[in-house]
Amino acid sequence: MVEKQVTSIGFQGYEKPPTKTKWEAFKIFIYNPEKGSVLGRTGSSWAKILLFYLIFYSVLASMFGIMLWIFYHTLDPKVPRWTLDQSLVGNVPGLGFRPWPNDTDFKSTLIWYRGKEKHSYKYWTEALEKFLDGE
Repeated sequence: MVEKQVTSIGFQGYEKPPTKTKWEAFKIFIYNPEKGSVLGRTGSSWAKILLFYLIFYSVLASMFGIMLWIFYHTLDPKVPRWTLDQSLVGNVPGLGFRPWPNDTDFKSTLIWYRGKEKHSYKYWTEALEKFLDGE
């Protein structure tokens, strides 16, 4: 078996750290007076991280602002840029919801009624007739 030789520098073996309770270890994690660290970081380390995130989020916000500015300056507020066949949607843009529910009894956009009770669907038929007549 090969024996380890001690050199002139000296041999330093592993020394088990002192055992601490969980509360003591937590307190040292919060503030370590030996290293002068808070939450495991020194003051300069915290300053570097804060500076990095300040620059990072500033650049991110400015890029977003520039893109939003470009977007709004390419739009005409009065006339849509793409209409009907020129647009990606084409002539069938989607489904419009008519008639709208009345403001006094607005529960949801779901139309429900009872077939035998005329008063439950009376509003919907009248509103649909008004819409189709162009009123």
